[in-house]
Amino acid sequence: AEIARQEKLPLLKSMGAAFSNRGFLCVAAGLFFGQLAGNVFSQFSLYAQIYVLYGGDTKSGAMLSGWTSVVHFVVFMVSVGIGSKLAQIYSKRAVAFLGAGFTFAAGLSKLVLYNPKYPWLAALAPLLSAPAGAISAFIVSAMMADVAFYDQWKTGQRREGIYTATASWLYKLALSMSGVLGGALLVMVGFDQALGGNQTQFTKTWLVLGLVLGGCLPAVITFVALLFYPLSPEVMDRCKREIDERDRAAGVV
Repeated sequence: AEIARQEKLPLLKSMGAAFSNRGFLCVAAGLFFGQLAGNVFSQFSLYAQIYVLYGGDTKSGAMLSGWTSVVHFVVFMVSVGIGSKLAQIYSKRAVAFLGAGFTFAAGLSKLVLYNPKYPWLAALAPLLSAPAGAISAFIVSAMMADVAFYDQWKTGQRREGIYTATASWLYKLALSMSGVLGGALLVMVGFDQALGGNQTQFTKTWLVLGLVLGGCLPAVITFVALLFYPLSPEVMDRCKREIDERDRAAGVV
């Protein structure tokens, strides 16, 4: 009933309210740029496996991609359980830093693992990228919940929907942009499917460097954003206590 009586904000004003929240900006920066860079440069992965590691052998590259996906799934599922336990012991911010660290390490690992002499090394890449994805899968939602709870403490209003909708819009925007940017970057690095395994050395080098950048760039942005994230466990405990006191004073149990 209390929520129903709240002022209904128009779209742009709702988004403005979300972007005026520093905690939301910090989480949203990691979400948006992580999705954008990750999806843009992930398009390089199959091309690098086929044309860099296997010299244009589509069958071998596709088989490697399949096994890499299997490794990713197994490591991802294990990492979700471990990551959720860590989030109960340490702060959400600390776990998010850990996830960004895995993302950065996963990006750098491509310099070693994408070696044409030992192509199957690429199947080990998910040992670093899958934990990063697993942590992101739950920590973003958990931190977004704290952002909404902090907003409730600050404004006295329940506005979870504003933050959920704006975050969803940013996620979809990143996905839409990545499709266009990924293709454009492939053209920029000189990829030409007609050349098969005879891609230029410049193209092969940048197919691998694209994978490196796809991990390192969003990790650095996330690191910087987390440095400014204001919602420590102490702040959230204070918010919870004061909101509980307000609810009791208002007769809300």
